[in-house]
Amino acid sequence: MKKDASIIILAAGNSSRMGQCKFLMPLQNGKTIIENILTQLKPLSLKQIIIVTQPEYLQVINEILSVLKLDNAQLIENIFPEKERFYSLQLGIKALNGTGFCFIHNADNPVIEAYTLEQLYSNKHKADCIKPQFGKRGGHPILINNKILMHLSKCNPESFLNEEIKIFGNINVEMKNKSILFDLDNQTDYTNFLKHQFQPA
Repeated sequence: MKKDASIIILAAGNSSRMGQCKFLMPLQNGKTIIENILTQLKPLSLKQIIIVTQPEYLQVINEILSVLKLDNAQLIENIFPEKERFYSLQLGIKALNGTGFCFIHNADNPVIEAYTLEQLYSNKHKADCIKPQFGKRGGHPILINNKILMHLSKCNPESFLNEEIKIFGNINVEMKNKSILFDLDNQTDYTNFLKHQFQPA
């Protein structure tokens, strides 16, 4: 991965459908979801890793970052989680330091493989927004360029990401890894994910 790519991890939701903090739930390897995501990102040469979260989770994530020695990671505090995901995204964008491209990833998507990021990045000049898909189903993360980042930073905080990126050039990149589809919204999703015995990092 080149140094002109960063990632924003959105981890400020209230996890109301799950009934507990999603990204602190354990996986098969004993790591929490957020720990697993950050472990997978560590070997990659990303310019910045921005994590947007609520104040109550700052300490536990800081401890993970300290253990992993992720010097390129930065925690951003969202004191208004009720303002939803787009507001968190804007907070993350404000923390970026001259990045050319940025991945957007949700903390309830437990797997983020180097293969996925490399495939998206290799197509970075083909459109403003590069999206992964598996069997014609869209997944995560997505990759956006600086033009979209600038636009998003100026939008109404109540906007929706999918709506805002529609006005830009988008392409889908077919992946060979089904892991881009894993999305843990509720207890059923979490239980089914564990049943797959998928082995994260």
